[in-house]
Amino acid sequence: MAGEQRVRDVYIQYDKNGETPKYETPLAAGADLFAAEDMVIRPFEKVAIPLGLKFAIPDNMELQIRARSGLSLRTNLKISNSIGTIDADSVSDISVILENNYNIANLPYEIANDISILDDLKNNYTEVRLSDYLESKGHDISSYEDEGKKAYKKLLKTYIYLDKNGNPYGTIYIKKGNRIAQMVLAKYYKANFIKTDDVSKLKSVNRGGGFGHTGF
Repeated sequence: MAGEQRVRDVYIQYDKNGETPKYETPLAAGADLFAAEDMVIRPFEKVAIPLGLKFAIPDNMELQIRARSGLSLRTNLKISNSIGTIDADSVSDISVILENNYNIANLPYEIANDISILDDLKNNYTEVRLSDYLESKGHDISSYEDEGKKAYKKLLKTYIYLDKNGNPYGTIYIKKGNRIAQMVLAKYYKANFIKTDDVSKLKSVNRGGGFGHTGF
């Protein structure tokens, strides 16, 4: 729109590892955000990855934290609270909450789709009983190995696959400087909530439905 201001000043305070968000193209709406330190995210773990940044945002605007499409396509990572919001009155350290949704129960189907995974497991992983893994982490599992708890005993005898760092198959390693999310600077409006007896009288159309009423 002609005359509309498309760039706003956002002030940033850095720690030693903070990296300036980066727009990859002139018309990109989202600026890439970078991890400020190495992180390990095991299957079903949820971690807050620091950016090493604090922002001072213009009043009546917000920073939206969104997933990167490439990360969503190639990994099992998701942003747990996507879309995340950073309010203009927040000047705290910013982190991105990432969750590893890898499910080892899917491994047979992954192998059926890509047999090279077997070579990866053979060459880069060690097969370990779940009971041994738990004991190596300092857990006392003796109470679950009683004769009367056959289901637990059977479960503890199953095998998991550990990489060279001792982490389960499906673990994702984030390196300092990796792009982990993107942010969008957005204007917002606040609602003035007004009580009424019948909201349908205020609208000329009522689509009805909801929860996929118009399709998938």
